[in-house]
Amino acid sequence: LGAGLDFTGAGDQLVDAVILSVIVLLAKPLIVIGIMTVMRYPVRVGFLVGLPLAQISEFSLILAALGLSLGHISAATVSLITVVGLLTIAASTYLTLYSELIYERSKRWLSALERKHRHNSETTDLAEDFDIILFGLGRFGSHLAERLTQAGHRVLGVDFDPHGVNAHRRNGVATTFGSAEDLDLLEALPLDRAKYVISAIPVLQTNLALLQGLRQHEFAGPVALTAHTRRDAEVLRATGVDIVLEPFSAAAHTTSATLHDLLTGDTDTDDENGCQPGPSR
Repeated sequence: LGAGLDFTGAGDQLVDAVILSVIVLLAKPLIVIGIMTVMRYPVRVGFLVGLPLAQISEFSLILAALGLSLGHISAATVSLITVVGLLTIAASTYLTLYSELIYERSKRWLSALERKHRHNSETTDLAEDFDIILFGLGRFGSHLAERLTQAGHRVLGVDFDPHGVNAHRRNGVATTFGSAEDLDLLEALPLDRAKYVISAIPVLQTNLALLQGLRQHEFAGPVALTAHTRRDAEVLRATGVDIVLEPFSAAAHTTSATLHDLLTGDTDTDDENGCQPGPSR
């Protein structure tokens, strides 16, 4: 706003600005999808990352003002860049807000960009039986996988981060690459031999899609889904899922119980709560 940009002649360049804006809005997400597909991320991840980037950003206006002050570009060019910037920034805001809806409407075309051979190469070592299939190996999911494995359960982890998958494999955790919303992946997983399915992914739409996919594949075992908010937990319970995990609520309950025991002098339940009191001072 303080750059003193000149809008003289912007009306005459409106058609050019609209054409350039459409190119930016379409090309940048496709470029991001292509890069992330090469990096072995699902198309959905690349699409949701690319939509917020579908604009030329305010930094372009700074460069335009600098170019004008140095005499490298004309005022008409600065005006064109400014209009394109305003149009793409405004449009990308709404694209980001409605990204999930846009993806649902576009995924049948975007699926052509998915690496179809990935599942075959990633799931060829899944012939053994697993007690639990765990989706999502973030902080919460990693702890679940570690604790369940230590308890003697055979756990198969599923995550869409290829670097995380390799790291867990190096740590001895059976892990495969994939997205919880990918129906092709569910067909490749040993669901018929698994006893439980757990999702440590806190995204409501992802969990609903996973639950629908499991029911389409007639998975008969118990299913546990994760919710970070009370509203999401209520929505998941309304679907009839067996268990809804609320890590924040559980952590608050355990922490409050531990603090209560500490304040009242009762430390017998510290080990059960998973907390150890520090040395007194």
